[in-house]
Amino acid sequence: QNCGENIVAVLTGAQEPLKFFQDFIYDVDETEDVNRQFPLNAYYNGILQTIVKQIGDSLPSSTSLRVLEIGGGQGFATRELLPVLPPEQTHYTFTDIGASFLNSGKKRFSAYSFLDYRLLDIEQSPTQQGYEEHCFDVAIAVNVLHVTQNITVTLQHIRSLLAPNGLLLICEL
Repeated sequence: QNCGENIVAVLTGAQEPLKFFQDFIYDVDETEDVNRQFPLNAYYNGILQTIVKQIGDSLPSSTSLRVLEIGGGQGFATRELLPVLPPEQTHYTFTDIGASFLNSGKKRFSAYSFLDYRLLDIEQSPTQQGYEEHCFDVAIAVNVLHVTQNITVTLQHIRSLLAPNGLLLICEL
């Protein structure tokens, strides 16, 4: 209903369409466990969390881990991953295609000083968006790759961001 009432504003560019989806998701009381609404997310986020924790635990003390989250959105995966990463050794880049999700992420994850927030349209060249090539050790894409128009090109863009021997974690529900 909210989307329908605002369709003119969305179509004319006066309102960002992702805001309506975000408002729907965040309508949930913050104290309520979102994973109860989406139980499969909890299962797969647990797998991602275990992998990321193992990577963090295996780091030599002199090594930093550079993590890229593609399409962080509502932060469902982010909130599971951040607590298991070593803050003094991690640089985590939370990205999304829309500013409203980045702004919400900044509020939600403000306790984590090792995060930065950047726009990223993974269907476009990352270098043309200000990203350096091969600058991330781990890229995480949760429920985002299925919406790309050309998966081959999208995967090439991701590959260009990963360091040699970098790891891409994909979760599509």
